[in-house]
Amino acid sequence: MIIIGVNAYHGDSSACLFIDNKLICAVEEERLTRIKHHACFPEKAINECLLLGNIKPGDVDILAINSDPTAGLISRLKNKNFYFEFYKLIIPAIKRVIKKRGYGNSYIKQFRKVVNIEHHSSHAEYAYQASKFKNCISLTIDGFGDGVSTRASIYRSGKSENLFQVTYPHSLGIFYQALTQWLGFHSYGDEYKLMGLAAYGKPIYSELIGKIINKKKDGFSLSKAYFSHFHKKIDYTWNGKPHVGQLFTHELEELLGKKRKPEEELTSFHKDMAASIQKVYEDYLFHLVKSANKYAKGIYSIILSGGCAMNSLANGKVLKHTGLKNIYIPSSPGDGGGSIGAALIANKKFNPNYADNYFNISVANPYLGRSFSDDIISNTIESNKDYLLYKLLDEESLIDNVTDLLIAGMVGAWYQSGSEWGPRALGNRSIIADPRNSEIKQRINAKTKLREEFRPFAPSFLPEFVDDWFEEYLGGAEFMGSVYLVKKSKRNKIPAVVHADGTARLQVIDIQTNKKYYSLVESFYKKTKVPAIVNTSFNVDEPIVYSPEDAVSTFISSDLDFLALGNYLITKK
Repeated sequence: MIIIGVNAYHGDSSACLFIDNKLICAVEEERLTRIKHHACFPEKAINECLLLGNIKPGDVDILAINSDPTAGLISRLKNKNFYFEFYKLIIPAIKRVIKKRGYGNSYIKQFRKVVNIEHHSSHAEYAYQASKFKNCISLTIDGFGDGVSTRASIYRSGKSENLFQVTYPHSLGIFYQALTQWLGFHSYGDEYKLMGLAAYGKPIYSELIGKIINKKKDGFSLSKAYFSHFHKKIDYTWNGKPHVGQLFTHELEELLGKKRKPEEELTSFHKDMAASIQKVYEDYLFHLVKSANKYAKGIYSIILSGGCAMNSLANGKVLKHTGLKNIYIPSSPGDGGGSIGAALIANKKFNPNYADNYFNISVANPYLGRSFSDDIISNTIESNKDYLLYKLLDEESLIDNVTDLLIAGMVGAWYQSGSEWGPRALGNRSIIADPRNSEIKQRINAKTKLREEFRPFAPSFLPEFVDDWFEEYLGGAEFMGSVYLVKKSKRNKIPAVVHADGTARLQVIDIQTNKKYYSLVESFYKKTKVPAIVNTSFNVDEPIVYSPEDAVSTFISSDLDFLALGNYLITKK
């Protein structure tokens, strides 16, 4: 059976392709259109999947969409907030589904069968089948999806049972996004800026922030006065670059102070507020995990998904604060990853040859984009030869040369094989540098990435050394999903990747899925005795590069010193 899963008409639109139970590829639309978080019907991503699968639309058995606004409609009718939800969420969602289902869309009519899969079920199924946990707690947290913002469930041998959920208008994702806006970060997806800023402050305003959200036995509620969506329709744009209107009210400004304008200086007050917001978010995350754990006797593993599962600072503390033992966060826990979950559920439901073995090993691979041929790479270089100096090396020589360039203080790009699935560069579309160099962070932020000075960088670590360098590493960092404390005795050895609070957003390299990147870091270790390098995404104010043309164009226009493109080592004339 051939299934295409999509996340459509929402941020991070995406598509994936399954053929006979195996995930062939997965691509976010933004990588192809070069528009960050592109919200649309992902026609280019679908076409890319068709190309990589060598199939046509007529060959596809099912197109599965990770949204069903009619899900749970009977129970939602009983909700006293249904009036607000109906007019502000359900009607717009149904309009989007009409688009998604293809009424008036000639492109989608090429597909024989279109099915809608409930949003949070899609999140959870993707995380579960990638995790390899037979039995586990699942917690999905985001803004809203099909009227739900949070769902706790238990998976036992492939079967899920819902425990509790939080519905519209209460949302931990909206809580965090509204306060991100209040701090002056207004672009869609800017929550990571609040998270990065939190390291520079102290959570001295946690009690004040706590006034706008309240704990319940199994969940939480937002205080109505402080959030705009309780009172009016929010301006959402899900066509092209996503936009979300102001989510907080004047009453929030009276409580916390005037909102910061984007051009205003970030003061100690803003930094302390960021730390306090993060602290309250973590407190509520742990509350939800503990609430779910009460129903899961004998289960010690948890999977996290939904947009809030990208809060790596909180994720790294979950096991320590809840008594659980194992954690898994997929490489694309947000809405983009929901396309895989939708396809997995459709496969379970409609494939007569579905193999019920609890997990799908192909889903765990984070390198799901196209691996461009040597011919395409060489042709791209040749067409830009007026700007480039280059040489083709064998793999061992390439790694040895790049290692020496890093040790010499160079900052370069590493472009190899299939592109990453999800928001993090994991060693195939990465900017790399020497973590021992204390000046690297300032250089990359100010000159290379052209971004805020407080933004941290991640280290890519050889797995056998993680316990020697980090305090109480407990997992969840295969895809930079968790932040951990670096041991005090090691912090001055890797200053480029240690954040202001002594933490690092860690990537533990898997030799099975990325042997070439592992070999690069291993080479660096052999020459420096430091088992890690700096890794940040290969992009400058646009989505992560996808094609060799993207890579070369970005390299030429940036201040990067070198580019390893396949086995070509490239510098500038």
